Amino acid sequence: MSSQGRKKEHLYEHPVIAIGDDDARQGVYHQCLTDIRREGCNVLSKAWIKLLEPNKPSMYPYSKGAMMTPPWWPPIRHVKPDLLKVHEHIILLVHIAGLIVNQDPSSLAILQGIDVARLDKITGEATNSWFKQQPKNAEKRGFLTQLIRMLYAEECYRRGELGASATVCVNPKDKDNEDSNSLSCQTQAADPKAQVCYVGNTYRIGRQIGKGTFGVVFRGTSIISGEVIAIKFEDVKAKQPQIEHEARIYETLAGGIGIPRMHWFGTESNYNAMAIDLLGPSLEDLFNRCNRQFSLKTTLLLVDQLISRIEYIHSKSFIYRDFKPENVMMGIANSNIVHMIDFGTAKAYCDPQTGLHIPYRENKSLTGTSSYVSINTHLGSEQSRRDDMESIGYIMLYFYRGSLPWQDITAPTLKQKYNSIMQKKMTTTIEDLCNGIPDEFATFLKYTRNLRFEQKPDYSYLRKIFKDLFTRRGFQQDYVFDWIQLANKSGLQNISN
Repeated sequence: MSSQGRKKEHLYEHPVIAIGDDDARQGVYHQCLTDIRREGCNVLSKAWIKLLEPNKPSMYPYSKGAMMTPPWWPPIRHVKPDLLKVHEHIILLVHIAGLIVNQDPSSLAILQGIDVARLDKITGEATNSWFKQQPKNAEKRGFLTQLIRMLYAEECYRRGELGASATVCVNPKDKDNEDSNSLSCQTQAADPKAQVCYVGNTYRIGRQIGKGTFGVVFRGTSIISGEVIAIKFEDVKAKQPQIEHEARIYETLAGGIGIPRMHWFGTESNYNAMAIDLLGPSLEDLFNRCNRQFSLKTTLLLVDQLISRIEYIHSKSFIYRDFKPENVMMGIANSNIVHMIDFGTAKAYCDPQTGLHIPYRENKSLTGTSSYVSINTHLGSEQSRRDDMESIGYIMLYFYRGSLPWQDITAPTLKQKYNSIMQKKMTTTIEDLCNGIPDEFATFLKYTRNLRFEQKPDYSYLRKIFKDLFTRRGFQQDYVFDWIQLANKSGLQNISN
């Protein structure tokens, strides 16, 4: 077997390297470029040289040979890329990549504004038509993808964002790489803070900011605009995959007030991933900051927006089915807009074309958070718009009273706990539940519990009863929530961050 063959076997049989291992990393670069072949390397060389020296033909003409070699040129012949041999192309390309990744001080004059993201963009533009020319060219896409993803990882390593012990998955022969335009790098390390990943060819993964039953959420940054977003991951082998379903719902709800914008959705390595707006703290977080009780004013300001959000969601033919304080977020900084997140369990309740409502069914399993789901949901009834509205009622009581009567219930099994919570909800009268608080809370609950399965809630009426209460109490529509007052009193800034 040739030495080249042995090198390929080594890379493919051991597809994980430490990002701080210079020899292994250089081996990946050389192997990927070797597999791209001379024609592909020629395309890259022309594009990368032009990126560094847009005016090279006039400043450093090839016709002058070694006499007019650019200061940054590696130790190879100074001739047109078409005349370079494969090994010369590889030396040139690895050298240029090194200048960009390391931001070599001696070459800073030509590196202004050039990083791996810029190199990636130029590479994509240069190779797009080449990939389409012949099927054999398209077969090289995976090697180029691996090359770029490794450069992204090395750039983070050089910046100190990735530890030397972090390991990078390497497999240029991976079929997923060959079929994908997305350049990504998923690394694994003992320290989670040392992980890095690029998704959608645009977003660099930062620290983990959340984790739930159905996935994990990371902070991300656009390598093009610098915009900070949230990126949600889910294992492609998840028993109940939800991100693809959730992404379709975000597309349907796009443009609605309080609906996060989805920036990207796709598959990276072994994960489904979705990039959406990064929001501020959840209402549960803010509730805790305010000693676990909101004032009447704050509760009314919130419920007005919650009714509007669910009205919009319902207008798009979906029911939410998972109301809980953790799924309601405020905007970034001091934004006063309430946002809804986590639409993984949302469901269409009617055909958007015909308006035909889904049929009533029984013996359905519980979907949602037991403290806030409706009594009918506990009883196994198919959920509809009425159940979302009843859930809002429980949330506003939770915020204003500080707790709900069934929240401290424990039981040996989850099924027993659900049953005990259901019994407590059914035996606690609305009068007892709303004792000592404004009558409007009881009016809301009675109305929502009496809705028929297919009945459309009167959202305007429900908002009005609380707006009238808001006005009678002399509150100002200034969106000064309790947490903002708390921040003002303590001299803190941006408590909503």
